[in-house]
Amino acid sequence: MKNLACLLILNLLALPVFAATPLQLPSPLPPLRIPQAAHPPPRPPAGLPVLAWTSQLIESLNLSSTVTLDLLAHLPTVAHAGVATQITPTWSDAIAAGRTTAPYRRITPLATPVGPSAAVSDTNQDIEPSIITNRFSGVGRTTTVFTKFISGSIPFHYWTSTTDYVNYDGWPTGYQLPLPPNTTRSSDPLLSENPYTYSGAFPLRTYCSGVAYDVGVNGATHSALTVWYTDNPGGGPSTWNTTVVEQDDNPVLALVARRADRSLWRK
Repeated sequence: MKNLACLLILNLLALPVFAATPLQLPSPLPPLRIPQAAHPPPRPPAGLPVLAWTSQLIESLNLSSTVTLDLLAHLPTVAHAGVATQITPTWSDAIAAGRTTAPYRRITPLATPVGPSAAVSDTNQDIEPSIITNRFSGVGRTTTVFTKFISGSIPFHYWTSTTDYVNYDGWPTGYQLPLPPNTTRSSDPLLSENPYTYSGAFPLRTYCSGVAYDVGVNGATHSALTVWYTDNPGGGPSTWNTTVVEQDDNPVLALVARRADRSLWRK
């Protein structure tokens, strides 16, 4: 007991000493040295709309095959008479056979195929499907946005959604995504999402990016890099909102700038 009492007295006497003596401050740290981020080169200023559209000009812009073929199909006859309109495939259109073997073997998803499922069933041509899946109220829902050619030559974004791969929203054609002002067609859909229920900006929101544009009698007249988004893909035809990220009356600059931005994102 005497030893224990002595220890308590010593501790009580020592407390004011430690309390009155603050810890030594750390030595000054060197300033942070964060490397400067590489910035993309400045874009050229927007110019006057192109008045003389030719097939050579369109094919030189490195646009997607859908936009290229649409612009070529709506050129005045004199603008491309006698000129071949064959589109040179790009890397995104096909993967070289040599890239399908090691070390470039494609990734195989850990999923069990359940067979084909028709999302739409109409006479129009549907291409460029983009597909994404998320869970809403505990139920898995798969949404696809694709390009539908109306009247045989005009592309539009259409979408549909399902929870059982039997019943699809908007059957048999799907629903059209709304077009932003001053545009008459859309193409190149790409889906993304916030897959989390309670974290991040706008949980469970589904996004679709693409390009909307217009074609006049003398070629393209306007283009808009557009984002469509919805918080409820199963809510019917009017659940998608439209936001224009960038637009220009000179599609040469707007569309090429978009392709340049995509190349920077991949770096």
